Amino acid sequence: MTENRNRDHQAKWYSAQKPAKALLYSLTCDLTGEMFIGATANSIQKRWWQHCAAYKEGNNKLYQSMREHGKENFTAVVIRELEPWENPEFVVNQYVTQVKAELN
Repeated sequence: MTENRNRDHQAKWYSAQKPAKALLYSLTCDLTGEMFIGATANSIQKRWWQHCAAYKEGNNKLYQSMREHGKENFTAVVIRELEPWENPEFVVNQYVTQVKAELN
């Protein structure tokens, strides 16, 4: 009897948990058209501010471009929400290949 009650409690607990949807987004340099594709569980605004906080010391193509062209020359756009079952890294890699994102 106790085992069934624990199992029922556990099932209700898991079913009450709603996974947060991740966002697939792009950052595009308005001067060059170069693009970065990413995914985040945060809002696009929060993720943009995280990039802005990191670009001065970051050593990747996106941050180098932000330093060279100025962060004010980038546009952030939500491409779509990811389904809970989708692997964000896999989806990002697919989009990077499809759109030839130069800054990834």
